[in-house]
Amino acid sequence: MLDGYVSEKEQIDAIQKWWRENGKWITVAVIVGLVIGFGWRYWHTMQLRRAENASVIYQSVLEADSQNQAATVQGGAALLMKDFSSSPYASLAALLLVKESVAQNDLKKASSQLQWVIDHSNQKRLQQIAHISRARILLSEGKTHLAMNELNIVSDKSFEPLINWVKGDIFVQEGNVKEAQKYYTLAKNALPEFPSAVDFMDKQIAQPI
Repeated sequence: MLDGYVSEKEQIDAIQKWWRENGKWITVAVIVGLVIGFGWRYWHTMQLRRAENASVIYQSVLEADSQNQAATVQGGAALLMKDFSSSPYASLAALLLVKESVAQNDLKKASSQLQWVIDHSNQKRLQQIAHISRARILLSEGKTHLAMNELNIVSDKSFEPLINWVKGDIFVQEGNVKEAQKYYTLAKNALPEFPSAVDFMDKQIAQPI
């Protein structure tokens, strides 16, 4: 009986000693694990909330745009670009600003807004749309070489018809009718329902340079 008591007491002493030596590290590990787990859930929740907030703001921007409320569009887009720059909604809002700037013939501002999309968007398609749009602006400014450089950056094959169309415009402006016709034809064949493609191509080529 005594031996059993001593044995149990020795076991308890050994456990207590082990705990004194190791318990604090186990406690720390448990606490760290709980913090990491809670932190991850909190971060994930906050990301979802941020995405929801960005979506709500963007919807208000779209509604304002449909009602030609330029000040609201600019304010909402600026908020998205400042506080939600990594969200696709920020880039979409920036593209709306581009439309407004072009309508006001402020091509410098439009080009700057497109550059923002290129620099900040994590959506490759939006970046490539921005490159194509910048090419159009550069072309309107007579900077055909820079416009072509913008188009050459675009790698998404689904944009090829539009790229070919803009290339046709570039060659028209440069007076290269043969190359213009080639690219207009490529665009027309890829987009058979492109609005008045043949007529537009004929008018472009027939225009004096």
